[in-house]
Amino acid sequence: MNYFLFRLIYMNVDHIVCHSNDMQHKLMTRYRVRPDKITVAGHGLFDEIPMTLMAQGEARRRLGLDPDIKVVLLFGRIRPYKGYELAFQALEYLPAATKPLMYLVAGEAIRSHNQKYLAELKTYVRVNRLGEAVRFDDFRIPEAELDLYFQAADAALLPYTEGDFQSGVLFLAYRFGLPVITSNVGSFPDDVVSGVQGYIFEAGNPRALAASLDRFYQCLHPQADLRQSIRAYTRQEYSWEQAAAVTYELYQKIARP
Repeated sequence: MNYFLFRLIYMNVDHIVCHSNDMQHKLMTRYRVRPDKITVAGHGLFDEIPMTLMAQGEARRRLGLDPDIKVVLLFGRIRPYKGYELAFQALEYLPAATKPLMYLVAGEAIRSHNQKYLAELKTYVRVNRLGEAVRFDDFRIPEAELDLYFQAADAALLPYTEGDFQSGVLFLAYRFGLPVITSNVGSFPDDVVSGVQGYIFEAGNPRALAASLDRFYQCLHPQADLRQSIRAYTRQEYSWEQAAAVTYELYQKIARP
């Protein structure tokens, strides 16, 4: 039903703007939209989110985190397709050199099926005695406190198992210069250069996830200027000015008689 609804919408609009080449490809192959009817305008960074550039140690102190362990952030609303259980399973395959590591799960579960998923995650952590490796801040994180979470972490982890979209968490991470370790679903491979802003692993594969975490801590994390280089790169690649220019040019084209 969704397919036919969206097919009808796409047939009856003059033009479609999407955020990535992956979305463009799916519009063409799945919904048979002509390529000349699609424009890709990149997603901009969340520049309006406050950023203090506080030291990581201070951010961890405020959150009550151990300053000496590795911290990986799983941020956003808690939903089954985000694959958090795979992250927990990956702990079994982490080399000793990459431990101790803590997952900081920050975000709320809205609606009953998401709350059920959260309860299942907590049960998994309890049964497998992972309490020291997983912390749940399962509530809505105020915008004023986002800085704390993204500055406290070493990397953001997006172990999604499915999706035809871009994640706002990715652009939040880039706003703070935080490296991203992500599965290869949706548009993530378009927006993460492996070995530069983070690493990409095979979706649904906890061993591959663990290998990417280990590679990050062995290769990227030691770089002192990593956050600064990510901020500089993403400010250029994901600027609202660039997206606005593409959109304005499209509107001018569509408006011509």
